[in-house]
Amino acid sequence: MREESQKAVRDVELFLKGHLARLTRGSVNLEGISDTFLRWVSMWNDYSDDFLKDLVEASGSPSGNSALDGLTGSLLASVMPTAALFSQIIAHVVDFYIGTDIAVQIAELAEGHKNSQIMPFIFEALRLNPPLSSVRLEAQSSAEIAGIEVAERQHVLANIIDATRDVSTFENAEAANYARRPADTECILGLDRRGLLSPKLFEQVAPVVLGEIFRLKNLRRYPPQSDHMKRYTERIHNVPEKFYIDLNGRTTPFPVSLFVQVSCILNFLLASRFNANPSSVKNGVV
Repeated sequence: MREESQKAVRDVELFLKGHLARLTRGSVNLEGISDTFLRWVSMWNDYSDDFLKDLVEASGSPSGNSALDGLTGSLLASVMPTAALFSQIIAHVVDFYIGTDIAVQIAELAEGHKNSQIMPFIFEALRLNPPLSSVRLEAQSSAEIAGIEVAERQHVLANIIDATRDVSTFENAEAANYARRPADTECILGLDRRGLLSPKLFEQVAPVVLGEIFRLKNLRRYPPQSDHMKRYTERIHNVPEKFYIDLNGRTTPFPVSLFVQVSCILNFLLASRFNANPSSVKNGVV
């Protein structure tokens, strides 16, 4: 797993540096030509360009190899630690809405750049289908929570699954209510507030990613009669913990068994490696 992770980081690093080289040096150079060709054959969009242009300008428009290496490394260090959890969140939201009218609505809102109107759908899906089962926290001060005394600096295990359905906090907790304020849900999801999960960046990126996914033609589960992601819940220390089943029948903390099918010309599909390798993509199935 470590070797695969290192290879993935190297691949992303090379791709990102090519992006930055094209934006700082133009397309008439080896990196710029390679980046332009990859974007053309893979039909990728330019959504990242605006963000990267702002980053380049804020960094003084570096163009030397060492400067680009430093900028690439800094960006990866800021974003990649939360990339796996971000992908897990996206997979959970897709799993919750795929094949529904709301998926169509999200795609339409994303096309109109109405990110703020998409966020209530995202937060409510995560409340009812949380990506994290629990989170370990350290109390910053003494407090009483639900009749339990918690001392300052005491370590506690927060039960996210039960907290997101707490009837004392959420009226009609088992039902989806998109009128809930995102702030009411955000505080108990237990998400790291850095990288891709920092609130401002998350609210700009997640709606766009979901819009692209839900705009895929004839997006549906594969096979059509399949259920949700393969997972089970086990109680550990009296707290429910979710585990997923990977393609080899082994348990894993990340969802890898959400298969979708689309109508497409190329037998290639962006997967959150929802988690598929390109070699496992066949007939638009991920």
